[in-house]
Amino acid sequence: MKFDYKYALKLGATALLFCLALRYWDLIADGAKLLFKAMAPIFFGMIIAYAVNMLMSSYEKKLFAKAKAKWLKALARPVSMLLAFLSVIAVSSIIIGMIIPELIACIRLIASKTPDVYKDITIWLSKNVDPEVWNQINDKLPEINWEELINKSVTLVQSGLGGTIDTIVNAFSSAFSGMVTAVVGVVFSIYLLSGKDWLLSSIKEVSKLYLGDTRTRLIYFVLRKFNVAFRRFISGQCIEAVILGVLCTIGMYIIRLPYASMIGSLIGFTALIPIAGAYIGASVGAFMISTQSPAKALIFIVFIIVLQQLEGNLIYPRVVGASLKLPGLLVLAAVTVGGGLGGILGMLLGVPLTSGLYKLARVDIRRRRIKKCHTQTTLEQE
Repeated sequence: MKFDYKYALKLGATALLFCLALRYWDLIADGAKLLFKAMAPIFFGMIIAYAVNMLMSSYEKKLFAKAKAKWLKALARPVSMLLAFLSVIAVSSIIIGMIIPELIACIRLIASKTPDVYKDITIWLSKNVDPEVWNQINDKLPEINWEELINKSVTLVQSGLGGTIDTIVNAFSSAFSGMVTAVVGVVFSIYLLSGKDWLLSSIKEVSKLYLGDTRTRLIYFVLRKFNVAFRRFISGQCIEAVILGVLCTIGMYIIRLPYASMIGSLIGFTALIPIAGAYIGASVGAFMISTQSPAKALIFIVFIIVLQQLEGNLIYPRVVGASLKLPGLLVLAAVTVGGGLGGILGMLLGVPLTSGLYKLARVDIRRRRIKKCHTQTTLEQE
């Protein structure tokens, strides 16, 4: 058997690199963090470019698809990009101007009503629970002085944010760094969107040169599957959240429930989180209404259950479900695992990532079945 020097050299180099990585792991991790921090504006620009590109491509197809004049074709990209950025700014302004103030008011309302609700619950328990049992429960319940608790919280915040020079300098430094990252990211996204055709073709040529045609086609096939999954999920989830928030607000106005616009905005905002979002908003909304009327809170819960059934059976399948085609079990698993790994961001990314992997698995299973059937047919013919 002939000794393969090239294979042995590659194996030895791989083992050496692995040992060096284990030996200097802390140094490598610090270097990776520093590199990630330095490239943060680029990553931020790539995210902006990906989001804006969905609108820009749509504007190009709808407004300039039939353009024949050269000057119209030359204006297609910059005009579509401008319209896309203006659309993003308009939507962001609506969210900031409508939803954020409602969320702040919601938090203030819950904070102001929590002491009264706590007292009402303890009074109800003392009247309806057996005295001996209540005495045991009451001994374990903490005696909360809400005014003192709030004062301590304020003092703690003030001491933590004490007006020291270091704190002020750090705050201004963080704010300035964030502004620089945002500005550089936006500028980088504009460059990416302006030259995306040249960039994609260049990447494809380099990939073919170094990886070969077969591997390049495979990589592009995988990326297309994930791209389609993300695009459909983002657009569908946003549309579904708006529809659910509007329906919730209108329904609450019709049945005359309090805090209709506030809770509707909250439901729409939290509905961006798959599966769990609407239930989070509903639980907060029910607590808010219960501070005014427990009976109306019960009516609201029934209303939300009916609305969720309507949304789950009619709206979601048409808006999101038809495009993703993910089984409910996989959606739940993606949200659970994604939330455990990355919080809310993990919930948002978990579903489209799982959808892309699911589609790739289906394609691979179909390919293997066809190959197996073809092999069996060939053997039978022979």
